[in-house]
Amino acid sequence: CTISGNMVIVVETKEEGAAAPVLAGKLDFSTTAQRESQSSTQQVWKVTGVTLTNDKDKSTSAVVDSSNPVKLYASSKVTIECTGMTKIVFVANAAKYVTPLQDSISSLGTVTVSGNEVTLVLSSTQNSISFSCRAQIRLNSMEVYAMA
Repeated sequence: CTISGNMVIVVETKEEGAAAPVLAGKLDFSTTAQRESQSSTQQVWKVTGVTLTNDKDKSTSAVVDSSNPVKLYASSKVTIECTGMTKIVFVANAAKYVTPLQDSISSLGTVTVSGNEVTLVLSSTQNSISFSCRAQIRLNSMEVYAMA
């Protein structure tokens, strides 16, 4: 191979054994089996490695005892915790909840939508993220991916 002139060749290599994001945990909101606590001001859902906390915050609605789907009201604060989070895949209960979810999380990273599935790829690895719901959101489930 002959190279002449001002040519620059960039070769990117992936380090063998480099860590890749893996499924850290899935919260299934179809039953209350993964719900740790419930009150009119807060509910906490937890599975090994992943916690979702829904705080009433500035919402005019109390946090309700809900599952199948979980209901997150406008102006409530949602906090998701998992060490080394890189991506979250939310499954909305219906198409009408996709846009409110997308609008609520768009400042946290890159958001893509496929049907009722909303994927958030975080701007950087995080251990905790929070957002305020712009409108009511109903979720069937949520998968959190983190660095292995």
